[in-house]
Parts: sequence; structure tokens; C-alpha cells
Amino acid sequence: MDYSFGKNHRIKSRTTIKSLFKNSNLTKVDGIKLHWNTSPSEPCLEFVVSVPKRNIPSAVQRNKIKRLIREAIRLNKNTLEKHVELKSLRLSIFIIYTGNPIKNYQKMEDKIIVALQRLTVSLDLKYNEK
Repeated sequence: MDYSFGKNHRIKSRTTIKSLFKNSNLTKVDGIKLHWNTSPSEPCLEFVVSVPKRNIPSAVQRNKIKRLIREAIRLNKNTLEKHVELKSLRLSIFIIYTGNPIKNYQKMEDKIIVALQRLTVSLDLKYNEK
């Protein structure tokens, strides 16, 4: 199990981010929106995390929420990585946090786990496997 969250797991390309919003699938979970897109390619899992200034005006709070989300993903991405490797897909995910400020890591991790589980179910439905 690899618990790293390095540069190869981050989306840096503007074209990739634009394509995520143009032709992506949407999964919503209690204040978290996941815009995701797949493409047949070398197995890869990429993320971007965003917290809108409109919802959380304090930069300190926005950065803390982004850190909490990234940490929860880092520790719980293994099941999603296995799905991506089995199906030989490139999975790009744009995470937008639209909920209220959360200071507790456990609550954030619970939300991320539910979101990742729903995403794996959506992937299974999209590729006709259970």
C-alpha cells in the first residue's frame, strides 16, 4: 500500500481541468462535489481540491479544509487505485467542498470515505461490473 500523495497524483494541466467540467460525471455527498472523468490510458489517479471563497471567506479555514481533504484522500485512496488499475483507466477527480467549515478531521474523513465509495460504485456501473 502506497500512502503517498505526490506530484503524480495532482492535476496541474488547465486543459485537463477544463475537460473535467465540460464532459464529466458528478457525484455529490453532503457538502462535497466530485467532478470526475475517465479515459483509457496508463492507470493513473489524479486529484484537485478546491474550497470556494464564497462559502468560506477565511483563507486560513480554506487551507485547513484543503489539507484535511488531501490527508483523508491520501489515507483512503487505495480501493480506488485498485479499481483504476484493474480497468486500466486514468481517473481525474476535481473535489469541490461546499459545506460549512469543519475543524474535526474524523468528520471530514467520514465524508471523503463515503464520497470515494460512491465514486467506486459509479465506476462499476459505468463499466458494467459489480
